Amino acid sequence: MRNIDNTVSLPYWDSSLDNEMANPANTILFSKEFLGKGFGQVPTGPFANWATPIGPLTRNIGSDSRLFSKENVKAILTRCKTSEITRPTALQQYSLNVGMVALTFGSVDR
Repeated sequence: MRNIDNTVSLPYWDSSLDNEMANPANTILFSKEFLGKGFGQVPTGPFANWATPIGPLTRNIGSDSRLFSKENVKAILTRCKTSEITRPTALQQYSLNVGMVALTFGSVDR
């Protein structure tokens, strides 16, 4: 990707580390220094005031989703095909979309 546009970066986040916190919603990741606010419209950080097809970027971390645990990651890594970890074909224990943060990120454009 950097060969096409060297200004684009895709950060890596091991959410299983934050999953170990007493309250994962308190992760530094959702601060103005990183991804911006984790609740309500996002007025700070690099994603401040982003527009989506359904309105401004809004987050509600920790309400109806959860972070990946080390066990989730291990289970997913036992699968070989994308269809084994995504809806509607994945078994629940391997699905990326069963209340996980991926569902939350994926719903931005719904």
